[in-house]
Amino acid sequence: MGYTGKKGITTMPTKQTVNRSLQTTILAIVAALLLVIANSALWVNRYIFDTDNFTQVATTSLTSESSRNAIASGIVDKVFQDRPLIKNIVDDPATRVISGLLGTTQFSNALNTVVSKLQIVVTSKNQESVVVNLEGIKATVTKLITVVDSNATGDKISQVPDQITIVDKENIPDFYKYGVVFLWLGPIALVGAVVALGYPYFKNAKSKYRHILLVQGLALSVASLLALLVGPLFKPPLLANIEQASARTVTSNLYDAFIATFTAQTQILVWVGLGAVVIATGFYVVPKLRGKK
Repeated sequence: MGYTGKKGITTMPTKQTVNRSLQTTILAIVAALLLVIANSALWVNRYIFDTDNFTQVATTSLTSESSRNAIASGIVDKVFQDRPLIKNIVDDPATRVISGLLGTTQFSNALNTVVSKLQIVVTSKNQESVVVNLEGIKATVTKLITVVDSNATGDKISQVPDQITIVDKENIPDFYKYGVVFLWLGPIALVGAVVALGYPYFKNAKSKYRHILLVQGLALSVASLLALLVGPLFKPPLLANIEQASARTVTSNLYDAFIATFTAQTQILVWVGLGAVVIATGFYVVPKLRGKK
């Protein structure tokens, strides 16, 4: 297709123009991918390796009603593992009681230890199971379940376990090496993105800036949206390795909590890309509107 010049004469784009347009598109795609990588590296640094942010996200997830119910269910399963008939009777009330207890200050010290171990697992080569120490609430849990069990069956329960595993080391992927790679790639990707974004503006006339901005905005928007779609795809294979229902629920909640922070951060890239598209479109539309006047 040709384009119309100032005198109304339609001309065909030159080979140089086509090559520069193709170059702009390729550089825009490369820059968008590099920005997604840099964004991912920033997220890893902010929410995985940063202790304060990691603690806040993990603690919120572990103290949610769903996670507490899952941990409580695991405790009840352990206590009544040899007595399935009694478990069917006292399962719900015992789980509710323990779940409520897990939300009290009695459990806070054990929770802090769990969160600390969890971060060590994902930020170092030290792969060990993450367990919840029940020593602080064991006596209270024993009394509460005894009351529930006695009222329901007239029998006594076995001892509450000292700890319960919520993440088994056999089911923990090696996050550490990937995290370190992202931390190294982040700054390099950011520099590369800046170069790829800025280069077309130095090599093209100002009249082409709006086209360049439009292409870059579209590329960034699409790449960011793809990143948002990719995040949840790792969840099914991660959960597939976990057999215990309670551990699967806790892991699922943790995954969702951290993916939510990645989504929120990546959405900024989407809006930046869409903003660039809107601005570039404005540079096309406004001159035409002024011409009609």
